[in-house]
Amino acid sequence: MRHVILDERDNSVRFDREGISMNLGAIGKGCAVGRAIEVLREHGIGSALISAGRSTVYGLGAQPDGKPWRIGIRHPERFDERVAAVELVDASLSTSGGPRQRDRAVEERFEHIIDPATGMPAWADVISATVIASDPALSDALSTAFYLRGKHFALDYCRAHEGVRALLVEAEGEEEFSVSEF
Repeated sequence: MRHVILDERDNSVRFDREGISMNLGAIGKGCAVGRAIEVLREHGIGSALISAGRSTVYGLGAQPDGKPWRIGIRHPERFDERVAAVELVDASLSTSGGPRQRDRAVEERFEHIIDPATGMPAWADVISATVIASDPALSDALSTAFYLRGKHFALDYCRAHEGVRALLVEAEGEEEFSVSEF
């Protein structure tokens, strides 16, 4: 951040050197979904399922038949399997995960989440972190944070913040996984 220059007067961002860029991947989809919800509500729409790819989904109200929106959480490696299902009504679900979510046919795997503490790719025991919250930007940001910081951080956060739930998939060996919900 020492190379980022925020100009509040012009509402602009620039950098003080070449080669610097900013990636809003950890909250970008959540913010976009939040804005979509605002627009739908402004137009009197009270029931919709908004999806920003596979990582952030928002259930606006209930389905037209009154049932909650039911969202399956995909297994990080076995794409045709689900590890859980979550029901959403005026709530968001976001999932962050590492290289195990890549197709096995791809030869080179790389971590796409960078650990801000080290600047290096994050390799974690948590291979998928899903967060349910009322605000899609919050669920998007927290899913990345829980992925990076792990199970104990996620558990402590959820205990201290009513309305935030999490589901973590952890590696238990090469082919074994465990699922924790709180």
